[in-house]
Amino acid sequence: MTTTSRLRLLTLTLTAATALASAGCSSASDSEPAEEDVGAESAALSHNGVCDMNDLVTPQCSFLAFGIAWNAPVGPRRTMIERGLRWLDMGVPYSKYRSTDGYRQDCSGSVSMEWELGASPTTWQFAPYGHAYSYRLGSLDDLEPGDALNRVSPRGHIVLFAQWGDETHQSFFVLEEAAPGHLMQIRTMSRADARHYAPIRKNGL
Repeated sequence: MTTTSRLRLLTLTLTAATALASAGCSSASDSEPAEEDVGAESAALSHNGVCDMNDLVTPQCSFLAFGIAWNAPVGPRRTMIERGLRWLDMGVPYSKYRSTDGYRQDCSGSVSMEWELGASPTTWQFAPYGHAYSYRLGSLDDLEPGDALNRVSPRGHIVLFAQWGDETHQSFFVLEEAAPGHLMQIRTMSRADARHYAPIRKNGL
């Protein structure tokens, strides 16, 4: 497919996604050590701005998921996105006690799955705190599909970066296991939301 066609598809993807209102980030923090646990957000987390298995039948959500995979560069980054979208398609529910594909079904477990790590480390084992699996990027603008954002204020939540929502980098899409009572989802985040997060990248990528 030509570059022009690819850009047209991206435009259509983003147009379809405009129907999604931005949702606030969950405070899911079960991955943190108990002494740093800030508590999981209520299962009543607003569904606005969220695509999950319950919504994938709608044109906006199904096309958004397709576009995010299509726009990811061929190679390991697309594989990460595709692995996350598989959990989305399966409707994997958030759980800090259950596992799918050998990975814990919480926020850090889903990123571990997408990165195909040999374990399910907790949020505090990812950069900027731990460096066995990842390192911190210099800027939010350095984010590429398959990178992640680890919340630093307060600590205890991590999401996979899927794609920018506009050319000015004022919004973007993430894949995440958000909180108890919710399924694997795609949602939008704003640059303002991101000020509480550290942009990180898998070691060796």
